[in-house]
Amino acid sequence: MKKYFKFYKLIFYKYNYIYLYYIFNIINKKKNKIYILKKLNILNKKKYIYLNNKIKKNFFKKKKYKKIRKEFDHRILYKKNNLFFFKKKMPGLIFWNKNGYIIWKNINKYIRNNIYIKYNYKEIKTPIILRDYFWKKTKHWNYYKKNMFLLKTKNKKYALKPMNCPGHIQIYNYKKISYKKLPLKYGEIGECFRNEYTGSLHGILRLKNFNQDDGHIFCKKNQILLELIKFNNICKKVYKNFNFKNIKIKLSLRPKKKIGNNYLWNLSEKILLKIILFFNIKIKNIEKNGAFYGPKIEYYLKDLNKKIWQCGTIQIDFIISKILNLNYNNKYNIKKNIIILHRAILGSIERFIGILIENNKGYIPFYLIPIQIVIININNKILKYTNNIIKILKKNKFRIKKIINNNNLSLKLKKYFSYKSYFCILIGNKENKKKSIFLKIKNNINLGFIKIKKFIFFLNIIKKNNI
Repeated sequence: MKKYFKFYKLIFYKYNYIYLYYIFNIINKKKNKIYILKKLNILNKKKYIYLNNKIKKNFFKKKKYKKIRKEFDHRILYKKNNLFFFKKKMPGLIFWNKNGYIIWKNINKYIRNNIYIKYNYKEIKTPIILRDYFWKKTKHWNYYKKNMFLLKTKNKKYALKPMNCPGHIQIYNYKKISYKKLPLKYGEIGECFRNEYTGSLHGILRLKNFNQDDGHIFCKKNQILLELIKFNNICKKVYKNFNFKNIKIKLSLRPKKKIGNNYLWNLSEKILLKIILFFNIKIKNIEKNGAFYGPKIEYYLKDLNKKIWQCGTIQIDFIISKILNLNYNNKYNIKKNIIILHRAILGSIERFIGILIENNKGYIPFYLIPIQIVIININNKILKYTNNIIKILKKNKFRIKKIINNNNLSLKLKKYFSYKSYFCILIGNKENKKKSIFLKIKNNINLGFIKIKKFIFFLNIIKKNNI
């Protein structure tokens, strides 16, 4: 027993982990040994480790990582930073607080400025509720009815939309479209509702009510390849802007439950395979999880636990346009079937925010963060100077949190770190005399004295470049 005790005590010291354990029993089971360890000062808490004679090196590292993961899990960080909340009786429905809503609004601004305006998307708005007739016509009813929230009024059935496709199709079909206007791109930050099982809900990564950066490209057959190339490039740029490096791409081909003939499926699958070869995309698994109307390419991002979540997607659809007779007039004024590309880049905005928070350990990009600058006064004698600096920063439309009280500086700095803000301005007698500010950044690094005008100039550069 003594030998084992010494061996484990050394390991606990080596990894700087809680080493106050003792072995009180050893049970032999076949070739494997089960070591039963018990924590001191904690009653009735046992840990069973199934091992081949020795403890693995990574065992203690995993424990550390679990603690770190818990700290930066979006389900813990949102409480600390007052971003949003849930109600136990209403799972999967999110209530945004002021700080969280700032992030949500700025993500929407990013979509409008950097995707819709840049790449000629027409932003539209469709109803959140549609008659069952529309869902049946587009064939969504057969595949999504289980996950829809249904309503009945005067013998008429309605459904809250789980996606935006039928609404966008109605807008396209409202007027006759000439070939000169193609490709026609519609974008919507649309509110969607899906009746997910409560067991599958996961913070804001899977909700019953969410907003999606949904879009549809209506194009000719000879425009498909170019639009797919453009979309892939946009996705890469957007994910780079948000510091995502490990992006998994999956190819999903025809599922068992599908509509349309094999000729159209073969055609759409060949086009997607061409794109994959063009970009040299390495795909380990080709799955048969395509949409019921066409194959798709999916873009996955990882959360803190390295679980992958689908965010971006593009789907080729030859079939729904044929069923609904969606046409355009060609050069000779002859009607031809349009092709629909269903696409999303961020996917669910709420999910994207959750992954963004976890990947950056709370330090999301400067232009999104609710509290951009924290101002701390060292003493209360120089309140006039601190108030002047606050006014200057507010005029330049920066979001500020001031910590002006009689607490110790260390307590004030603790608060600053909890806000996950990038910049902290310290103001004392020296700063007042020099007519400057003392700047501190997120990793407790001192940048020293700087003039307020220079600091604002620097911040504006960060804002413009979406850093």
